[in-house]
Amino acid sequence: YVVMIPGIDAIEAAPSLRSLSVTSLLPNMDYTITVAACTIAGCSTSQPAFATTKKTAPSSVSAPIASPLDPTTIFITWDDAISPNQPIIRYELNRNGMLLYSGLNKEVTDNSLSPATSYAYTLVAYNDFGGVTSATIVSRTPEDTPAMISAPLLLTTSSSSIHALWSTPGAPNGIIVTYSLLRYPAGNVVCSGDSTLLACDVTDLEPFTKYSFQVQACTDKGCG
Repeated sequence: YVVMIPGIDAIEAAPSLRSLSVTSLLPNMDYTITVAACTIAGCSTSQPAFATTKKTAPSSVSAPIASPLDPTTIFITWDDAISPNQPIIRYELNRNGMLLYSGLNKEVTDNSLSPATSYAYTLVAYNDFGGVTSATIVSRTPEDTPAMISAPLLLTTSSSSIHALWSTPGAPNGIIVTYSLLRYPAGNVVCSGDSTLLACDVTDLEPFTKYSFQVQACTDKGCG
């Protein structure tokens, strides 16, 4: 016997066989199948039979590509999913497990993010049968200058000295590398140190004089 399907190499079967499985076919595809019975004298071919393979979910989709644009924005793109003979009906992009985008575009600008923060993105591609999920990628926004820096607390310790202390910024926007205490409004640096410096003693001041100070915090991106 010889099983013949257009577009596929003919399959020879032993005379004792009455059935066989044909693999590597496309999903959701109409096929025409004929069988030839052969002797030494020649072959006779059957009437065609018709079959349609079942639908399946997309076979694969690559992980998205995420490119940080600035401290609050990441641009995400992706390639077409592999879905033989079945159109993709939508993509879903998830950020940290929550739906960020649903549609047929293959790029998304994710904004209003936090600086110096890692975000995990996963893509799901759907056809009308089901979906397939990509690997997860992680992208990190760049650092920014610190924000939400509170004024220092000033404690008078004598007629000529003040003890200043402060807390970390409400929005560090990265890794704090230095703190400085500045005279206000002149901007003179009174004291400066690394990220562990959260207090400073200011001495040699004039008695009965009003003084103002502000705190400067810096990341590798800059100071706020």
